[in-house]
Amino acid sequence: MLLSGSFRPVGAALPKTRAEISEYRQTSSLRDVERFLEELQEQKHPISLEYIGNSHLGERIPMVICSRPLVTDPGSARELGRPVVYVQANIHGGEVEGKEAVQMILRDRLSESPSGVLDKIVLLVVPVFNIDGNEALGPQQTNRSRQNGPQQVGQRANGQGLDLNRDYVKLETPEVRGSLQHVFERWDPDVFIDLHATNGTIHGYQLTYSPPLNPNTEKGVLHFTRDELLPKVREILDRQHGLKTFDYGNLLRSGDESAWHTYDPDPRYATNYVGLRNRISILSEAMSYLSFKDRVTATYLFVNAILDQVASEGARIVELTRRADLQVTNWGKNPRTAPALGVRFERAQRGREGILLEKSDTPGRRPRGSAPTAPKQFVTEVMPVFDRFKPTRTARFPAAYVVGADLTRAVELLQLHGIEVRRLSSDWQGQTEVFVVERIERASRLYQGHTRLRLSGRFELRQSKLSSGDYIVSTAQPLGILIFQLLEPQSADGVATWNFLDPKLQPGRPYPVLKIHTLLTCPTEIVGN
Repeated sequence: MLLSGSFRPVGAALPKTRAEISEYRQTSSLRDVERFLEELQEQKHPISLEYIGNSHLGERIPMVICSRPLVTDPGSARELGRPVVYVQANIHGGEVEGKEAVQMILRDRLSESPSGVLDKIVLLVVPVFNIDGNEALGPQQTNRSRQNGPQQVGQRANGQGLDLNRDYVKLETPEVRGSLQHVFERWDPDVFIDLHATNGTIHGYQLTYSPPLNPNTEKGVLHFTRDELLPKVREILDRQHGLKTFDYGNLLRSGDESAWHTYDPDPRYATNYVGLRNRISILSEAMSYLSFKDRVTATYLFVNAILDQVASEGARIVELTRRADLQVTNWGKNPRTAPALGVRFERAQRGREGILLEKSDTPGRRPRGSAPTAPKQFVTEVMPVFDRFKPTRTARFPAAYVVGADLTRAVELLQLHGIEVRRLSSDWQGQTEVFVVERIERASRLYQGHTRLRLSGRFELRQSKLSSGDYIVSTAQPLGILIFQLLEPQSADGVATWNFLDPKLQPGRPYPVLKIHTLLTCPTEIVGN
């Protein structure tokens, strides 16, 4: 299934990717990517290179920075007043199309005449985020059995055996920690695009996508991403290239009823996490049953369409993300103006729509062991589309959380997220909201090395005495929604979930993090990173 309007002509002097050189039989190694970037630099294109940390096995992770005029540091990027866009490929080592597509995008955008996209945005690109997984080459039939080429691909996990796209809360991998420190804190991108391939339901879309799914995402950011940007990109790709895209999901059946369901809203996933940082965040999932070349093409077209739209609305996007930061900060200064935010969620539908599925006796599925090839015929089934979530339980947004002086692991995690933490310089007494733990549910199996917890209980207003040395985490900062997500006791994906508070959790006893709903007036000092 070759898509129309794919790549612009490549001059003989311009570098080619390993995929192009091998006629899509092979994918790029780290060294292939480095060689490609070196050729771009040798041709005097306006790019610079920095490293966002090391993989678990010690390889440096390169990030390309490109714009006209060229900037080499975040301060210079901010002076331009343009949106900063971060494109991350290969978070799963076997999903290789994004890695090839971003190299081609760099080459082709750098070759554009003036007044192109790079004159309107600052573009950051990490072609190989999961280097350890990428370099662990094995037969495609072994590492990605339901993927249509290339001959050899890497593995899903990093060198620790962990899934990087499940690590955005607990931060146990050097790759994710490095991206937070060197990309999200240092460069503070306005737009994030995370590139994948899906091998779930066999559908008629060359690529599916998702905005942030956590409904606590700042409303302006969520509305723009889900209801404006992505539908516009979808329409453009269909009209200009014949590329069929749709909201990410899988077909679920219950009896005779079928429905299209997206994935979970938890911030352990990169796209959801970045949304809780008040930033536009987009998941891209090329269809694994397409040929390798067509998956690269679909990803190339999708990312380029987003870059075009961001460039055309640059001033609005910068204003949108800065306004979101200010909104959340103001909630922390005056919690009475803040909405209650969700701690538990359920899927919600936007209506019934026709879904393109492979035409077969069991649409959307194939017999086990079937060859991973592109569908040839399609059928449209009308069904509910569950593309979002709504809260089933909420909690008050506080002015601050109080973390006991002995909970240093939890505090260190907050600081890794870029959250400002302060320490009380004197004792304080006043009203707090205390969560009394009534039930602790433990997962029945290990997940990413953890036995996850789920807490139930009740809130009580109490007079509490805080001691000098206790930690204060004010929500009057841009990451206030993320702070809520991490520290709320009933959060489905926070510090309690991932065992950071285990020694302090017992039924019948207070949760070891208190909530304060008025601004503290006692002296504090900032805790250094």
